Amino acid sequence: MAILSRVAAGCILLLGSLCAAAQTPQREKVAEGKYLKTKNGQAIAGTDQDWTVWRNPDGSLAMEDKFVVTNPAAELTAKIEAGTNKPLGASLRHDVENAVRQTGLQLTLSPDRTPRALTVTGNLVLSGKPVEALTCDVQSFVTTCKGLHGKRKLASKDPLLFFYSFPFPMLLSPVILHANLPISHDTTMKFAVATLNEDSIELDEADAELRYLDNELLQVGDRKIGSAKYSLEVPQKDAAPLKLTFWAAANGLVLAVDIEGIPGTGLLLVQYKKYSDY
Repeated sequence: MAILSRVAAGCILLLGSLCAAAQTPQREKVAEGKYLKTKNGQAIAGTDQDWTVWRNPDGSLAMEDKFVVTNPAAELTAKIEAGTNKPLGASLRHDVENAVRQTGLQLTLSPDRTPRALTVTGNLVLSGKPVEALTCDVQSFVTTCKGLHGKRKLASKDPLLFFYSFPFPMLLSPVILHANLPISHDTTMKFAVATLNEDSIELDEADAELRYLDNELLQVGDRKIGSAKYSLEVPQKDAAPLKLTFWAAANGLVLAVDIEGIPGTGLLLVQYKKYSDY
């Protein structure tokens, strides 16, 4: 009888655990799509960015983007080492040992669509080891970023909107959702701008200028989506300002981006599927 009681108790415990696991809230897929780089209106093969937006049980969103960004010098050096089957000299190895082939990022947004965390992932070019090339923790008045090339912290008297300087159009979504921009008006937004360079991390405060330009219909796959056209200028330390023209729907979906300084080159949404509102 004692053995049967223990067996029964074990079954109840097991069933309870299974029920608890089954009731654990799961994140929900909200939307997914694909961007391609374009040149003079034509898609460039092999430049796919596949992205997904997830809603977490607490109402926050996770934007995930998959891509490949290489370091050409480091890639060439790695090929030379593999081809000759000889180790690199100490000086050359030091220059490229932390070179990363970036393969993805995740931006976490709070329920009010404010950026709260960023992670950029990839692999070391020489060894193939998976790494987090950059992680950022974002609060209203303090932003901290760290990675293979050091750590940066930015504190401010005013709340700053986090902005990662990287050509993934959906990174512009929080800009639109927080701008509250009336038609035919411009606005200045205070940014905490993070940049991941080949050998350094930059994190600076900047006054970005956002300007509404027009309303347009853009073709995405087999349908047309209404959008507003904007320009954005973001000052950069020790570099020319980043200047973008982009098109975004009212819900923050970014349809296309043109980057000034690279004539005829842009990013275009070519696939899009929406599962729920966000």
